[in-house]
Amino acid sequence: MPTASSAAYGLYVPKPTNQQITYINVRPKVASYAQTPLAAAISTQWASSSSIQLVSSPSPTPTLTRGFWFWFPWCCALLTLLVGGCIAAAVLATRTQDTTTTTVTTTTASMTVATTTIATTTIATTTPVTTTTVTTTIATTTTVTTTLATTVLPTTTVAVPTAVLNNTCTAIMSGSTTVLLYLQDAAIFSYTYYTYTFVATATTTTMMLALRQDPNYWCLDDVSVQYNGVELWQDGGFESSPLTSYYTYCNPNGASASGTISTSCVHSGSYSFYDGSVTYSDYLSQSFATVIGGSYNISFWLSNLGGPTNSALVIIG
Repeated sequence: MPTASSAAYGLYVPKPTNQQITYINVRPKVASYAQTPLAAAISTQWASSSSIQLVSSPSPTPTLTRGFWFWFPWCCALLTLLVGGCIAAAVLATRTQDTTTTTVTTTTASMTVATTTIATTTIATTTPVTTTTVTTTIATTTTVTTTLATTVLPTTTVAVPTAVLNNTCTAIMSGSTTVLLYLQDAAIFSYTYYTYTFVATATTTTMMLALRQDPNYWCLDDVSVQYNGVELWQDGGFESSPLTSYYTYCNPNGASASGTISTSCVHSGSYSFYDGSVTYSDYLSQSFATVIGGSYNISFWLSNLGGPTNSALVIIG
């Protein structure tokens, strides 16, 4: 706008502007706004040199009725958005506060779990190992199953060949003679136990064995004669040598493969009597003192290694 110094610098002429100001009156609606003109912005133009002329631009009458209804919905919508935004901000602030509280609680629980921690310590222990050598001696017991044959003295006469019973070997026996066993052409059999009971008829008794085995051998071992538990037969296991130390041996016909002490077929101990006399029998005997009427227990083990022709005879008297 002009000042006191305008005379010195000439006239100040502002650019003409046309402005229209619209006012929203919130007062009660009047019958017509046309009767009450609003003041409009005035355009001022400075005239020449020292005179000032005021020029008023036309001031249009605002169309308030139209403007009010145009802007009112927008203002309401803006107000609604502002109020809704405030409410949403408050809700979000509340949720944020709750979430923060929950997070703090969860963190506290996690810290509690982390605090309750059990430490595991691994200890390596080295144990010295001592090696002990144990020598164990095992005693092995061998059980031998044997077949026992008990023979009762026969009451009938045994048909023994005369040549076997009557010869130079049997001549040493006097009085009556009892046959305890006679086998002829027997099949092969392993060691078999034979036992008898004999009642003495004299003060001296002789027991004799006559064996023949053409294809193979007889095996005789563990001969025993007992009276009241006392052993009367000497070297029944044939462990002593020579044979004639305790026995009388006789081979009347000079048969080959005659009997001898051997380790070939032992029942017990280290030796037995091994006899394979061919064609003829050879004889083995021993005498012992007896009590007339006394009962004697006689036993021995006998095995046959071959089939016919063979024979085995045991007599006492």
